Amino acid sequence: EHCHTPQRAVDELYRVLRPGGKIILTTRFVYPLHDVPYDYFRFTKYGLQHLFRAWKSVDITPETQTFSALGALMQRVGLQTKLKGGRVTKVFVYSFAWLFNKLNWFIKAEYGNIQKTSADNAIMTTGYYLVSRK
Repeated sequence: EHCHTPQRAVDELYRVLRPGGKIILTTRFVYPLHDVPYDYFRFTKYGLQHLFRAWKSVDITPETQTFSALGALMQRVGLQTKLKGGRVTKVFVYSFAWLFNKLNWFIKAEYGNIQKTSADNAIMTTGYYLVSRK
């Protein structure tokens, strides 16, 4: 997410990696701005599949489940903002972050569209782990 031309970066990784070599990386999907001004992109699993289309055995795993992603966002609100109400408000925000992390078991099914015709998992995750081989 900190590279302004991700396809060029992926292509260069492919070029320098020896045949049969493995790459392991993480990237952001649902996440606030950070390390500005060098924060350029967020990636869906479909975007990652496209970026790594020339690679073999691309395995993409969500970093968090949907409610945990909301918890991570609340945590970042606490970390990256000055809030009215001081410490009391911070405790409130961090309590919501903790609570959201406990709610994933409520989800019975997730869908990649609002018509609920395309089943998908972890529709909102903080990022992905990717493992692939040249």
